[in-house]
Amino acid sequence: MEPESNPSRITFISHAATGASRAASFPLDESVLPKEYEEISSLSWAAPHARYVLCGPEQRTRQTAEALNLSAEVDLELRDCDYGNWCGYDSKQFRRRILKVCWSG
Repeated sequence: MEPESNPSRITFISHAATGASRAASFPLDESVLPKEYEEISSLSWAAPHARYVLCGPEQRTRQTAEALNLSAEVDLELRDCDYGNWCGYDSKQFRRRILKVCWSG
């Protein structure tokens, strides 16, 4: 089999830090921390040539793309997991809530 003349490449970039990610919490639709946004904006990073640039609909993903000077199209298929009632809870709060539910029966 001959190698492709135009190989495909996919590059994934994680969103910048948010208050939830710093606190190890289940995410809400929060903003990127201002200091993180400034640091990323100042990187002068040159993205590789891309035919498509996509991001999830969350505020943090759109802000990260903007900070990297990428014109990203929002794709709903890239949205984060829906953590339902867990959103906003950090790991300690989550453990307390689970214990309360488990032992209240």
